[in-house]
Amino acid sequence: MQTISGMTYLNQPWKAITSFTKILSLSFATGTYISIFPTPWQLSDNFSLIRFIMLTLIAIIGMVVWLMYTHNLWEPKASANKRKYRFIYNITTFTTLSVVTITNYLILYIMLTLMIVFFIPETLFTMWGKANPEHSVLNYLKLSWFITSLGVIVGAFGSTMQKKEKIRKITYSYRQLNRYYRAKSSNKK
Repeated sequence: MQTISGMTYLNQPWKAITSFTKILSLSFATGTYISIFPTPWQLSDNFSLIRFIMLTLIAIIGMVVWLMYTHNLWEPKASANKRKYRFIYNITTFTTLSVVTITNYLILYIMLTLMIVFFIPETLFTMWGKANPEHSVLNYLKLSWFITSLGVIVGAFGSTMQKKEKIRKITYSYRQLNRYYRAKSSNKK
């Protein structure tokens, strides 16, 4: 655990936040678009806390797995590395992407909450969502949570717009990136 957390720290995932602007903008546009329909309002009003948590986990883990899959970040068995090192590299990549995705999720949640608070009148919740008017702040927060999760799920598909080398540099530390290039060039020979 100490090795994995140290390698994740060395990857400096906090510097990668600006590299995910395409994903974040696509997620924001999707969340904004979804919020104009009454169905998300009704669903967010009826979802329990467990469903919100499950939707959030699906969105975050789905984004991380999709990034690893589409950008070939999973260290394969055929590589020259030993099994133990492969496991450590793969888990480090997963944790690095998880930190970036969770941070992007929180940024998106804040952005969508501000958008909803400023542009959606409170009376629409009672008309469209049949929400309790006494829980107006909770209505806004639940709708934001719901559309943030859906936005991240759609944003995962937008992650294919990111360049593979950019994602690889984010998730691999300097030494691991050099090992990757050496293994790749030795496999071509």
